[in-house]
Amino acid sequence: MMEILFRGKRVDNGEWVYGFLFQNQGRSWILVPDQGIAAQSTTWEEVIPETVGQYSELEYNFHKYFEHDVCEMDIPVSLDSKKKETVRGFIEFMYGSFFFIEIGGKGRRWIFSDIATMAINSNAKVIYLGDSNNNPELLEV
Repeated sequence: MMEILFRGKRVDNGEWVYGFLFQNQGRSWILVPDQGIAAQSTTWEEVIPETVGQYSELEYNFHKYFEHDVCEMDIPVSLDSKKKETVRGFIEFMYGSFFFIEIGGKGRRWIFSDIATMAINSNAKVIYLGDSNNNPELLEV
């Protein structure tokens, strides 16, 4: 089953919060479930709309990948080749899918789950570098 999860930076202190998204009239809130033993209460945290990103459903090396994350991975040059090319890119949701969009280079894009799974299955690296909200310099060529 698909896990629908969002993250965003709180308006009041800039901390990341994770949960369910609600947007209205240009403002965004994340409903953060209580993680305690009782787990019966929740809190609404207003977040900066530009920082909101959805979980891509890929967790690798103890990191959950969200929209706006920047990573580097070894991508197979072709399906039948053992050659790999190191590509830096960011994750973006568009056309109903999460894409890995190359930074600089040829401006290529791949469906994120497909290319990341292919890289992981071929023992290639997938390295989380940061997110474009905290580290905009990662988007520079």
